[in-house]
Amino acid sequence: MKQPSQIELERLGLTEDTDAAMASVFWFDDELGARRLEQYRGMDVAILGEQIIDADRDGEAMFQRLKTRGDAINMNRVVIKHVAALTDAPLDG
Repeated sequence: MKQPSQIELERLGLTEDTDAAMASVFWFDDELGARRLEQYRGMDVAILGEQIIDADRDGEAMFQRLKTRGDAINMNRVVIKHVAALTDAPLDG
């Protein structure tokens, strides 16, 4: 699948959302590397900014809860990531 160019993102008004989502990814990776996400092992987490706004072992259930928030959160800025369980892989990898 072709990735949209910066110009296409700007035309759609998504550059700020994309930048915010990427900042969330960087924050998550830092937290993961520093082992500050141990309580989320084996779970999917929803990240907005520098905050985990929801987490669940059932990613679909979490997504449904996020959808019920409606306009309270900008879903274009929410990032969903998985935190590996102890049996999955090392947390820092």
